Amino acid sequence: MVREAVKLFLFKLILHNWPRKLVALVLSVVIWLVVHHSMTETRTFNGVPLRVLNVPAGLTVAGLQPNGCLEKKMNLTLVGNKDLIDQISPHDIEMVVDARNHTEDWIATFTKQNLVSLNPELDLAGRISRVHAPNVPLRMSKLITDYIMVTITRPTGEPPRGYQFLDAWPYHLKLKLTGPDEVIKRLKLREHQLTFNLNNISKADLDALQSADHNSGHDVISYAVPDHWKQLFLPALSENPIPIDDPLAKNLKLEFVRSDAIPIDFPIPVHVHIASELQQEGSPIAFAPSEMLKEDRGVQFFNAPLYACGVDRLFLKTVSGSVELLIIASHQEPPRVAVQFIDPSRLEDRYVAALLQSDMDGKARESKAHLQEEHIRNRFRSYMYHFQLYSQKDKPLQLSPTLKDRTLFL
Repeated sequence: MVREAVKLFLFKLILHNWPRKLVALVLSVVIWLVVHHSMTETRTFNGVPLRVLNVPAGLTVAGLQPNGCLEKKMNLTLVGNKDLIDQISPHDIEMVVDARNHTEDWIATFTKQNLVSLNPELDLAGRISRVHAPNVPLRMSKLITDYIMVTITRPTGEPPRGYQFLDAWPYHLKLKLTGPDEVIKRLKLREHQLTFNLNNISKADLDALQSADHNSGHDVISYAVPDHWKQLFLPALSENPIPIDDPLAKNLKLEFVRSDAIPIDFPIPVHVHIASELQQEGSPIAFAPSEMLKEDRGVQFFNAPLYACGVDRLFLKTVSGSVELLIIASHQEPPRVAVQFIDPSRLEDRYVAALLQSDMDGKARESKAHLQEEHIRNRFRSYMYHFQLYSQKDKPLQLSPTLKDRTLFL
């Protein structure tokens, strides 16, 4: 009985006077739609781009970026249809101002006619009633083009295992900039540096290059810097990094050498440098007999296998016969050991001449010869400055000479 009563109640509720109920439902939906679409909302948007159009030739606006928008964004308030405003984000709109007839500083004012939709799905026409935006002072400036110098600094990070970083080349690049006169002049006064991170270079990359270079008889591995690394961030001109357009940038490279030990196949003499106070004491200083020394025609030579790391074979070939171990003896401190190169200027010239003649990296003809020579000379000097002898392939040579009764013990 209860079930039958419920069915009867629902039947009367739905079907009794159903035409009137249907009309009421339709009217309520229509009224809701009309009210919803006629509701007005006020909302503030932060970080809206301001685009400047039709800037007179030879002029620009301070802070204007290559994309035509000012570096500094603006805040604005929109009043309009709630349904539309709820769909808008700061990325969907921009304010546009026309600088066609302005050659001096001026103040831009805004109405809803300056508002532009960047989203084709948003129709702003007729649905935005008011725009409230602060006036923006625009400073006109002479548009100039000039160059700034960019210095390639020593990279951060660590080279892949088994490799040693040598150098970057070229050391300096030019970057062509176009922008407001005062901004470009200010940038020219600053030092600009580009620093790479060696952690972004994989061992597999260098292994592949090393395999190709080894087959060519070259020890120095040249890693071509990717184009997306050759960019400089200058917020005063652009919110995006600016690619370096110097023709030399196409040859920008980082150089590495294997950290494997290379056997030294030439004899290394051992000499004593006597401080002046010891020289005045009369008798010469002599070496005590040692398995580490071998005398040949009155000259002592180091009599044990030696290795070098962090240099190339051409360097060792160049300095062959011009390297000696020097024992520095004085009263003020215990004897010290140093590696000395004989006539280093001549050795440097020989190394540079050999590399320039072979055109090691295949790009010397494409670059300025004096820059290439400077790069090679710096490499040679770095080799000499950091040169160290190894007694084993992974162990630096450790000598602790002592001086007793004008006899030198190794």
